[in-house]
Amino acid sequence: MALIDNYRLGIMWSVGTLSKGRDRYSLQTSDRFKVYYLKKLSEIVGAKVIEDRRLVRGISQPLWIIRFTDGVYADKLRELGYDDPEIEYPDYIEDEFICAVLECRLKLVTIGEDQSNVVFRTHCKKPEQWKRLTGKFIPDKQPNLATDKTYRFSYSKSDMYDLAKTMHRLDCSNKLLWSSIISICSQFK
Repeated sequence: MALIDNYRLGIMWSVGTLSKGRDRYSLQTSDRFKVYYLKKLSEIVGAKVIEDRRLVRGISQPLWIIRFTDGVYADKLRELGYDDPEIEYPDYIEDEFICAVLECRLKLVTIGEDQSNVVFRTHCKKPEQWKRLTGKFIPDKQPNLATDKTYRFSYSKSDMYDLAKTMHRLDCSNKLLWSSIISICSQFK
């Protein structure tokens, strides 16, 4: 078995925080859809996903937390440039890593009141790095400037349908996520 699972490495790259100069990783979220990724990360060292509650504007909401220490993953993340502010996305071509990044970074957006007007977006500060990382799987698009330093890539249902079919075939992928994207995109294709 490989020392590093590239899918889990991609999750760690995309969400959560690796402590500066330490091997400690942490992620907390109130997004129930991200619990899947916390559970995947818990398999690295058997760390438990802690379920807690927090108050947001006076309303109690669930909060899931994972924290663990692992030098092997921390070293690999740093080798890829995790601590370098010039690197938003590494030059790393492992399909499993890219799959995790796509799952964690692409967001479904409904525009207007018509539920069929769906696009998938991601935001980044280094668009060339995003293109290099994902170019094997998604078409080359020109980003729009979203703010003075942030770019937005938008992908059509057709782009995502093809991507979802490819990602669904990977053993490591979040099958439920990609199946739902296939379903969303195929009904309007």
